[in-house]
Amino acid sequence: SIDYSFDAIPLARGLLDPRVLFGAAVLIAWGAALAVTWRRAPGAAFACAWIGVALLPVANLIVPIGTIMADRLLYLPSVGVALLAAEGWYALDRRRAASEGEGRGRPAWRAAAVLALIALAGSNILRLREFRDDYTIFRSALAAEPRSVRTLFNYASQCEDRGDDGEAMGAYLKAIALWPGFADAHYNLAGLYARRSDWPDAVEHYREAVRRRPGRVQYLVNLGHALTGARRPAEAVPMLQRALEIDPSSLEAWTNLGAARLAQGDAAGALEAYSRAALLRPGDPDFLGNMALARVRAGDAAGAVSDYRQA
Repeated sequence: SIDYSFDAIPLARGLLDPRVLFGAAVLIAWGAALAVTWRRAPGAAFACAWIGVALLPVANLIVPIGTIMADRLLYLPSVGVALLAAEGWYALDRRRAASEGEGRGRPAWRAAAVLALIALAGSNILRLREFRDDYTIFRSALAAEPRSVRTLFNYASQCEDRGDDGEAMGAYLKAIALWPGFADAHYNLAGLYARRSDWPDAVEHYREAVRRRPGRVQYLVNLGHALTGARRPAEAVPMLQRALEIDPSSLEAWTNLGAARLAQGDAAGALEAYSRAALLRPGDPDFLGNMALARVRAGDAAGAVSDYRQA
């Protein structure tokens, strides 16, 4: 799998967790191997040291890197594993030659190594086929690790791009079930509900996304839009005003505020909001059309005609 995020690998809850004990044993064995080989087998010692040094920057010990575990973090350390395997091979080959005589047994020994390398190369070629596009790799990762919330999220996003909203919705719901606080999943799921005009469910998930990330302007704007769609413009207005406090240049916030004001019957307030959007993007026909609509509702037919002509 390309991702093991959140609870894909449950965190250890104590020092006596078997996985903690096993990890400690591996570290002790690594340190012992380094100490034993330091003078006796400098090549093996170098390989052991390489593994430790290459792992250290991504081990979340020096600084958190945002990834608990990932196969890609092992690319550089695997060089040390390869060196260690070569060193071990060389030592065994010398021992075999000393006991059996020069050249005896080597063909079978080397044939086994060649077959192993061919098998590894073949598995690599098969694996590369899964990287041909984003949809394929995330589907593959999900089959390998179904509890990865990031994989579920990215797979759902790719399903959306392919027009498969049903599959996307199922993946978002699974991600949220694993991690109820996943704001981005709530936000994207709300967008799916909004496309279906299922405004109550859209409002519920947009609101949860906003609760988790109250400073995201786009979350606030879309919550306001969904509340207006659910015929709750009085609740939409404060959300959109909060978005504009954070980003006064948000065209979407001004436009949605205008729509919410219009739904409230406040034509003057709608015209003011639409006018602010038009000022930010002069000459945009959509914004001029919105202003014209607000003027019609306000009874300013002449002004509406002028806006429509400009549009």
